Amino acid sequence: MNTQTQEALKMAIEALQNNQTYDWKGNPLTALDEANEKVINACKEALKEDALDRMADNARELGLIYESQNQEYDINEMIDKITPENLWNRRE
Repeated sequence: MNTQTQEALKMAIEALQNNQTYDWKGNPLTALDEANEKVINACKEALKEDALDRMADNARELGLIYESQNQEYDINEMIDKITPENLWNRRE
């Protein structure tokens, strides 16, 4: 997601948060407010996902994330291999 899209989402969130809708009698329109809330949440989720994607990309570039080559691990098998000896005699 580019910077312009991020800014547009942030502006949409701000505009919708500051906008309560009323009918011609001045009564709040809760259906539109609920719809606004859904749009706000979707915008926030998109921004959050983008931030997480950028963090993951940065971590990969720094070599902080090990990506396995389609290896699957059985957690129970891994737990069975843990012994007091290999907990205290770690390789440095």
